[in-house]
Amino acid sequence: MPIFSIYCDTPEDTNYEAKPLDGDFNKVAPLGFDFHPVAKAAINADGGIIFQRFDYQGTPVDTTHLPSRVMLGGPRRNLTALFKAHGLFLTSKALREVIEELEPGRHQFAPMELVWKDKTHAADYFWVYPCVRIDGMDQVRTTAVMSPATGLWQITNASKLFANRDQVGAHHLWVDTRLPTFPPFVSETFRAAAEKGGLKGIGYSEIPFSD
Repeated sequence: MPIFSIYCDTPEDTNYEAKPLDGDFNKVAPLGFDFHPVAKAAINADGGIIFQRFDYQGTPVDTTHLPSRVMLGGPRRNLTALFKAHGLFLTSKALREVIEELEPGRHQFAPMELVWKDKTHAADYFWVYPCVRIDGMDQVRTTAVMSPATGLWQITNASKLFANRDQVGAHHLWVDTRLPTFPPFVSETFRAAAEKGGLKGIGYSEIPFSD
């Protein structure tokens, strides 16, 4: 059984901009860290660097300034289970329930409202922050080069990734500590549960295990 990185699998004719109407992403940052005033970074308990910014780092964030409303471009339409706005995923209630059933209380959700271009209500969704950090790739079989300076994988078009089963363990949703620019990763169990629930709009890029 492989793992997957996920993305929004949206038909081109419905792939419109999602625009936050309030909030301030510059004020969203991981909780529980004493960030260096110049570097805007701190060292995590696992030895990794955590930056004072809003993107996915496998840690919970202060959600106070996350947008509470996001305007969908394009015509009114049936909405999928997964959207993206400002580089972050938005999940439907049904997708949140799948995640919560697999890993209760593990990840962070912040409620928000999707609205149409005329500002009328479209749906209630959630910002989601995966709160698990895993060094998940096999260092023997993965063909990418690991930077000695940063400890991060340097990915090229020729790179082949292989996940390490022991390092991934029984997790279902996580951020890879050595692939900070990649979207979150999910398990085969996650995919099966989402597909069983008929959830649309989730794309899966397969990464095999090394064994």
